[in-house]
Amino acid sequence: MLILHDPTTLEHKTVELLGSRLIDALESPERLIAIIEAVRGSHDLQTINSDISIVREALRKTHDHAYLDHLETAYAEWRAAGALEADGTVLPECFPYLLGCSRPKDMFGRAGYYAFDMSSGIGRNTFPAALASAGLALQAAQSFLETGRSCFALCRPPGHHCDSSRAGGYCYVNNAVVATEFLLQTVARVTILDLDFHHGNGTQTYFYERADVRYISIHGQDEYPYYTGAEDEIGRGDGRGENFNLPLPAGASKLAYLAALDIALRNVVPNCPLVISLGFDTFELDPIGHFKLATDAYEDIGRQIGKSVGSAIILLEGGYVVERLGANVIAWLRGFEQAIDVRRTTACRPADVVQT
Repeated sequence: MLILHDPTTLEHKTVELLGSRLIDALESPERLIAIIEAVRGSHDLQTINSDISIVREALRKTHDHAYLDHLETAYAEWRAAGALEADGTVLPECFPYLLGCSRPKDMFGRAGYYAFDMSSGIGRNTFPAALASAGLALQAAQSFLETGRSCFALCRPPGHHCDSSRAGGYCYVNNAVVATEFLLQTVARVTILDLDFHHGNGTQTYFYERADVRYISIHGQDEYPYYTGAEDEIGRGDGRGENFNLPLPAGASKLAYLAALDIALRNVVPNCPLVISLGFDTFELDPIGHFKLATDAYEDIGRQIGKSVGSAIILLEGGYVVERLGANVIAWLRGFEQAIDVRRTTACRPADVVQT
């Protein structure tokens, strides 16, 4: 499988407020380094640099323009005002408490206006990394359209919590949105399968009233981001019936997860591209996830998906146990790719062969 990486994504580093502690953000460059070291040599790992003008255009089609301007300028504005050290992080101190609040003129107010938590601060290299992450998603989608083969984009920062006008959950731009809108320039429908422990509130919100995108999520019940992800959230207007949430309780086992995955896969729209928001914070030792999935579970998960759908655009989301992240990714890829090999060898006729 082709795996795409952009070195710019390693330059983003911030702090976050987790509970009552100010810590180096769990979403760290070391996550990506662990995955790269694991897949190098066994997979087709390609280092790319995206055309930033194309990425900017794609983002301005899908994200609020004033929000993007804030992401790009906030760090420099705070530095110029003497409010931030060179290695510092722009963090909000106040959030809107009424719907319909106007955009603040004050830079401290804007930090909270364009965020919904304190895990997604802005550092010196946050915006370039977010551009690079979205560029990886775009190139993965383009590769899929050109070849029909699966492609795994090592997106960092992740994206599924960004609702196109606010950062949160380590997410600054929504990579799944960018990839999906690119695909929809060529195809009529797309399915997004979100397998992060945390519900993809941003992706759901963006497509909630759309009939051309089906969103399916398996995630922790009553977990962050807390206010979305219920089973009765089924879409609205033209999108009614196109949103599927499959929340699982804390401590969910591999069997429970695979059962939910079976339901999810039976609801994937056939004969259209599949975008997978793939998180590994479902791992049993993850500090902010609470499922009971061991490393072997990821091979089973990958295999079940490969048997069902064949090929996909895969975008990295969460997963914060750095020392086990590489092994978990390899296990998922092994299961997925083995399933594809079986599909190839058992195909009844050439038209049935699905590439990966």
